[in-house]
Amino acid sequence: MFTCLEILPEKEGIFSKIYEKIKPPLPQREYVQVKGGTPFLRLKVRENHMSWSKISASLEKNERHIIAASDTQFPDCVSLTRAEPRSLGTNIMFRTALKLLGESGKGKNLSFSLYDRDGSCIKMLKSLAPLVRYVSVYTEKIREYFYAASVIMEEWGMSVKINEYESMSPPGEIIVADEFSLNMKNAGLVFLSSPSVISYNTVTGEGFALDEPYRILKSRSTDDFLFASALYEYNGVRVFENCEFSYLCLAGRRVSREILLEKFG
Repeated sequence: MFTCLEILPEKEGIFSKIYEKIKPPLPQREYVQVKGGTPFLRLKVRENHMSWSKISASLEKNERHIIAASDTQFPDCVSLTRAEPRSLGTNIMFRTALKLLGESGKGKNLSFSLYDRDGSCIKMLKSLAPLVRYVSVYTEKIREYFYAASVIMEEWGMSVKINEYESMSPPGEIIVADEFSLNMKNAGLVFLSSPSVISYNTVTGEGFALDEPYRILKSRSTDDFLFASALYEYNGVRVFENCEFSYLCLAGRRVSREILLEKFG
């Protein structure tokens, strides 16, 4: 579960302001039902009565992953965590890389690395077998990926190397990653789940379209993709699995698929 923090504007009217000064409003809890998944918690607080201690006290242990506007600062004095779901982004960028590899026809000369801490791409790993020369995986889900690798070996005769997530083994020429690390700087292309780190070789996405039934559930200040990612990772809403970004960016600038295809091989 996650909590969506909604900051409400100050109330108008002198009597309302006097009343709230005498009796400051507490954060309002509201469980929100979600189609295709479990509920999330919406926590409403007044902008002029923001109290992080009250916010923290109003949340249960499993509700302390919070999504909020990007400019909302979390103080160190409370045990709250800004939710940073990555699984959906990793999934989308993995499928994007697969499509480009198929279109390029050059993948058989390339090595491919997948950095997937939580194992969100296990079911799709087999799709790489006919497209690339060599595959390595960096993950904390060692056992699950070993099973997927054994299936690939049996069906395709391809050996997939499974590494601990923090391993510093050199990655491949094409990378899909849930986080960027310095050992990726010499790769050809790095497909990242989040645009937060930009290098000359990173491919990121923009323009995620959240369907209306889900858009109306979030606060205006919450990013569409962040909200969808939280629903996917924490609440099991799988409807987003086949979504795509409207635009792809190379080093932070929008580019055509043709330009990216030129980078393969």
